[in-house]
Amino acid sequence: MENNPSEKLMSSASKTATKQEINDAFSELEAGLTCAQSVYTNLIRVVDALADNPQAQCAVDSTLATQTRVRLLSELVRMHLREEEIQWTLGRVISLACHASRRFQCQAGQCEMWHELLAMRSAHPLSIRVQESSLRASEALLQCNEVNITKLCPQQYLDDLTSIMGRFLHIETPRRRAHSLVVLALRVLVAMYSSPRQARSILFNDEKSIQVLEK
Repeated sequence: MENNPSEKLMSSASKTATKQEINDAFSELEAGLTCAQSVYTNLIRVVDALADNPQAQCAVDSTLATQTRVRLLSELVRMHLREEEIQWTLGRVISLACHASRRFQCQAGQCEMWHELLAMRSAHPLSIRVQESSLRASEALLQCNEVNITKLCPQQYLDDLTSIMGRFLHIETPRRRAHSLVVLALRVLVAMYSSPRQARSILFNDEKSIQVLEK
């Protein structure tokens, strides 16, 4: 059955509107990098444009999947590291973009964005939502960047992941979300273990790493 012409027109209009919204948000971000409220507001615009959007891949490919935009996101992580709301929204944007677009994953991998994601988690160790969005983005990055991942510091990431498991495993309220973080941390660990031999051998050839796996 052929698609209804009106549906095609609506789909095309929706794609255009989504791209325009993201581009407008980034234009305002670039104009006010140091203004926390402006940064938060415009990041939320990007989240709303991408969340549950069946055309997210096309939108990300044509707006966010560039070295310039990826570097801007990394810069925002560093500039507003202590702002929990901003770090959460940055994590959401990066996570949504990573899961929507392989092109964005590769650009972020070339910029070694896992360093910013680690910094994000380290700055807000007790924020479940910051940890969650950052871990989801980290999992996607580590799964797809088989070349760039060899630049990662595996032991530092291992320490971070085991620390997350230790902090959230026995939390009773909110128990379900806390335990979901433990599962996410394990998934990131699996993504690291599935990485090329260079990173994998560094990660799992020391006694501490072996003990973690045996627990």
